[in-house]
Amino acid sequence: MFIQKEKVTTNVKNSWCFTIDENVYAYLNENWNITIVQSDVHEVVINYHINRVHLSKDLLFILKEDNSLITYDYLKRTYVEYGLDESDKIIWGQDLSKEDIFFSQQISLIEVTTGRLNRKTGIKTIIENFYPCFFVKNLIFGKVNNKIIKYSIDGGDLWQFDLQQLGTFFKIGRGNTKIEVFKFLGVFENDLLVLLNDSSILRLDIKTGGLVNRFCLTLFKNTSKELKAIYSNIQLYGDILVYFRSGKYAEYCLKDDIIKKEFDIENQLKNKKLHDNAPGYIKENNLLYYFVTGFGSFSLPSLVVFDLVAKEIIWKDVHNNPNVSYKDFRKNKNNLFVLDSDNTLHIFEKESV
Repeated sequence: MFIQKEKVTTNVKNSWCFTIDENVYAYLNENWNITIVQSDVHEVVINYHINRVHLSKDLLFILKEDNSLITYDYLKRTYVEYGLDESDKIIWGQDLSKEDIFFSQQISLIEVTTGRLNRKTGIKTIIENFYPCFFVKNLIFGKVNNKIIKYSIDGGDLWQFDLQQLGTFFKIGRGNTKIEVFKFLGVFENDLLVLLNDSSILRLDIKTGGLVNRFCLTLFKNTSKELKAIYSNIQLYGDILVYFRSGKYAEYCLKDDIIKKEFDIENQLKNKKLHDNAPGYIKENNLLYYFVTGFGSFSLPSLVVFDLVAKEIIWKDVHNNPNVSYKDFRKNKNNLFVLDSDNTLHIFEKESV
């Protein structure tokens, strides 16, 4: 299905060294320059060290080490540079190519202020006590002081939901632990779905902030394998919540309030030494793409494509080096990308049919 196209060494020690969109990708090379690959390949020379790159629509956002932000139009090959204060930290939303760029300022250990920079006018405004996490059109959902907040670009603060009202939960090794947001899953039927650190899922009315439901996913009910789906391995695809961990797979339909599919292939994957998957899997139609870190496991770093209908592995690539581990995995239309602990980016390309 895929063949290895290239290996790239980068000086950035995390996943900020590469970025992808549907038909294009870009990465930092070891000379701190940026290579952009679309229908052709060209290199952008930036004469400064770079902290992060991010693709959005037809723009490449480049954050330099001096905290300057560059927007580069890779079609027109033109760029604009914005100066930010040293304390400003860019917040990478789902669509940065619109008019606004959001950044945060850490005021204290518990206080965060968010700023908004209009790209067209250059005007900066401050949004007090708000940290954006999830963007939906002109609405932004965020958190601060253990509250979920809905903010409108046009109308400001709209509602807040205080997580303290949910109490605490017992966590092994930590005792009573306050409930916090793990991540924003998405929106379904005008409800905001929020995944919490106790593995429960909140459904909040997107208009009012009212609590619609709070539930956990219990899988393999009334069997010896019964378990509660762990928060780090839950994802939302349309109206389906997907869970995958160590060979245990399930799909829960939000619309019908039913588990539509669940199976356990842990032993099958163990025999192939491909069961120790990381949380960063990707479901696309009837295929599941996932990676094995190789860190602290009995498996080597691996990429796997699994057919959910046939329930079998249809492609894999095992990196035969026990001294490295995989730490980030992404996919676009034609490529797979995986970054290892030696800061080498492995790029795989889909084979022509």
